[in-house]
Amino acid sequence: MKLFYVMGGGWGHLYRVHTFIRQFAISDFKILSNNPLAQQLFSTDEVINVPGGTREEVISHIHHFLNTITFDELYVDTFPAGLFGELRATHRKSYYLARRLKWKAYQSNVRELPIRFDTTFCVEELEPAHHEYVKFASVHVASIALEYPPPHPERIPTSRIPVHKPLWLVVHSFDKEEVETLLYYAQTAARMEKQHPSFVVLSDQTVDDPEIVHYAWLPACDWFPIADRIFTGGGFNVLQQVKDFTQKVTAIPFPRQYDDQAWRIRQLRLV
Repeated sequence: MKLFYVMGGGWGHLYRVHTFIRQFAISDFKILSNNPLAQQLFSTDEVINVPGGTREEVISHIHHFLNTITFDELYVDTFPAGLFGELRATHRKSYYLARRLKWKAYQSNVRELPIRFDTTFCVEELEPAHHEYVKFASVHVASIALEYPPPHPERIPTSRIPVHKPLWLVVHSFDKEEVETLLYYAQTAARMEKQHPSFVVLSDQTVDDPEIVHYAWLPACDWFPIADRIFTGGGFNVLQQVKDFTQKVTAIPFPRQYDDQAWRIRQLRLV
């Protein structure tokens, strides 16, 4: 059995791993995650829920699962030593899915007995110091492009699509305050540009304005071809999926301890 370590909030970690599993046709796997959204992408049988609590309690739960679950291969998403630096060397085959990290902020988590990865799969450009660590900690390093499924706007019932006005999307997840920030920015832009669009928020978070249409729609990319504007954050997955629609996109970087959203937005020239 293959165990995927997928710790962290939002859709990012989960959807990246979901895409990787589908792309490489991986079967017989479990998802070890503290994210309550996990069961919206994976079946109940595929998810091992890490209970919440203090940092020490969460680490204790992770160690318990790693010591009691029978698995042959370990796949670690984003954090090579774990979210808290709790992962240690293992005799099992290990793989690392590496996206860009703020390495200076994270590197103190890498202590003694680091995991030796059979292969690191880099899904975007890493900071130089992070890349040097990856070369040190890996037998093989491979750059890969994740293949996200194409949008299928025909899946959207026509009754759900606003008509007679431009369609402006707000796409974000997990953090209600950030969703509201994006919506406020989009509404402000509409007023300044003297536009009168229909706003549709695609999020697991609801909005309190009764005049705003909200759908917890997956995948959000189904809406991208029919949207006139797209407002989103600087997360990894969504910026991968808007690459064919950059002329429509306004992306706002949100502060993250380890994720450099501002760098990612600059790479796509969305600023």
